[in-house]
Amino acid sequence: MSEYKLLTFDVWDTVLRRKSHADEVKINTIIYLKHNYPHLALIDNNEISLFRKRQEMEYEIGQVNLKNGFDDEYDILVVLKKWLQTILVAVISDEEMDLVVTDLYHAELQHEIDITYLDPNIINVLNSFSYNKRLFLSDFYTNSSFIKEILNAKGLVGETGTTSMELGYNKRSSNLFKKVHELHGISPSEHFHLGDNEYSDVKQPSSLGINSLHYFNKEEEELRKAHNLRFEKRVNNPSSVLREMNENIIRELTLNKSNNACYIEGVKYSVVFLSYILHIIEAAKQNKVKTVYYLTREGVFFKRIHDTLANINLHGSALPKTELLEVSRLATFSSSLREISIEEFMRVWNQYSIQSIKALFKTLNVDLEGYIDLISKYDLKVDEPIVYPWQNDSVIKLFNDIEFVAKLNNDIKLKKAKLKNYLEEHNIVDGNDVFMVDIGWRGTIQDNLAYLLSNSKIIGYYFGLYPFINEQLDNTKKYSFLDQQEMTIIRHVAPLEMMCNAPMGSVTGYESNGKSVSVCYDESKKETEVHRKYISHFQKGVLEAVEKWYPLLFNQAWTNRELKEFSKELLKELLTAPSSSLANAFFNLAHNETFGVGEFVEKRRRFPFKQSLKALVSYEGKVQFVQYLEDSSWPQGLLTYFHLKPLISIYNKKVYFKN
Repeated sequence: MSEYKLLTFDVWDTVLRRKSHADEVKINTIIYLKHNYPHLALIDNNEISLFRKRQEMEYEIGQVNLKNGFDDEYDILVVLKKWLQTILVAVISDEEMDLVVTDLYHAELQHEIDITYLDPNIINVLNSFSYNKRLFLSDFYTNSSFIKEILNAKGLVGETGTTSMELGYNKRSSNLFKKVHELHGISPSEHFHLGDNEYSDVKQPSSLGINSLHYFNKEEEELRKAHNLRFEKRVNNPSSVLREMNENIIRELTLNKSNNACYIEGVKYSVVFLSYILHIIEAAKQNKVKTVYYLTREGVFFKRIHDTLANINLHGSALPKTELLEVSRLATFSSSLREISIEEFMRVWNQYSIQSIKALFKTLNVDLEGYIDLISKYDLKVDEPIVYPWQNDSVIKLFNDIEFVAKLNNDIKLKKAKLKNYLEEHNIVDGNDVFMVDIGWRGTIQDNLAYLLSNSKIIGYYFGLYPFINEQLDNTKKYSFLDQQEMTIIRHVAPLEMMCNAPMGSVTGYESNGKSVSVCYDESKKETEVHRKYISHFQKGVLEAVEKWYPLLFNQAWTNRELKEFSKELLKELLTAPSSSLANAFFNLAHNETFGVGEFVEKRRRFPFKQSLKALVSYEGKVQFVQYLEDSSWPQGLLTYFHLKPLISIYNKKVYFKN
């Protein structure tokens, strides 16, 4: 083969391949901006819209350069600055602007390194030529140092070259080739160029008399074509693309395999939980949080998802560390009481307006036996439900009893000391800020800890929140993954709690063992068996699917906003058109309602023959049948459990989603 004075090669889609569409690198820069500069308010929260703004800046700068006698090239640093000036709500100082632009530049470089790989065949092709000098030529918006760093990271050390941005001319116009000939003092016949673009890398150099080769790797080109098609769909309908990706992951993990039915459901609906945890991670990064505290019980599962993501260890995804905080409403409520008074106990009675003395003491997690004599003084029967306890004369007298107040205060003081010791073991002391995560629904545990740690700022993140019943303290802030309108999807929360449950039971309190504190649990054999038989498989499916999802989401720069929209579709399907496997699990459950109710509540139901027959012939019967479904805590699940799936669509339309 002839020896050429100069061999040049294209970079993108010739030497370097991406695991994504090229424009998704720019979307990742937007994600980075939002994660790391939350104080910079943006004119639009939609990442695709912000990406379009960047394209507009690129075009405008390119047109100015074209008018000045160059090709329509642009410098990433100039683009980023002009783009930020356009999308930021408020003006920032020149110094801060320069810092942000530089940081975004390096973030974009790092992401390119993370998602690129060498074309499998290119090294052999390059080494097959004889030449005096070898350079890369790239129509690209950065300087050559940017390209060199990526090539070095991929093992092509010592390569040099130039870019269209550096010289102001590109291959597309053929002006870059002319400029290279001028700089290196060679003629076209002494130059050989190879690249993937038939126009810029073959037709244009050939028109100048340069020897050229169209580099084509069929397998890699098919992958690039797939990325292009996917991105085109993504811009218009991201959820449709995510659904296709979900179906691919389901096939990969379940096809030709013998799988538990709940495992398949976990794989199918994994994005519901993954989206929530990615939302948590984004919030933690924005708040510069070092430790995320996941609260039992659901937090055990959420923490496993977070830790799974951390273990995948993608660059740029360095995550806050996690700790499990073994707490419950039961284990924290009494310790949070500031005094023994009717007013203070309204925090529980606002939610449980009918409560027996026995249930109240179970809520306090205080042994009732030592109080029987005091209670009997006021003719109170411990098992008798009291409507509006705060208005009951006997209850009021009990709370005015000095001996009762002193005794209860002493018991609570001991519990408070044990809880504080436990929290200290997890580096939570009064004055330290805490970032905690739970499933929801009013953030009562957070409230309890906020009363206990009055000098700490306690931030809570939840899958969902219902309107607050009690006063919210100044040292708390609560955020919800689902907003109030979206919460209509989960009118019944118990099924979701079951899917996220842990097998160890509920925390009841703490015991001091010398220098350490042990956690006490109240475990239900039935709950544990349901977890073993059903939920452990469901959660395994979620976790194994998460391992498949995360690299795809990272490489393709999927945003939490896009993922959340798809997760809402899945959540609606999961709860309102449930599978038999999850319905069976739920109606074999005994749900722990010790806090407030004072006991476990069986979810198993008998088929309501009487109500169902009446429903066929009268309006009153229909109302009774619907109420029976509502009382089950999962109407759609109960219809599935009773093999009445055809009625689900009617129920959803007439009752669940009515207005």
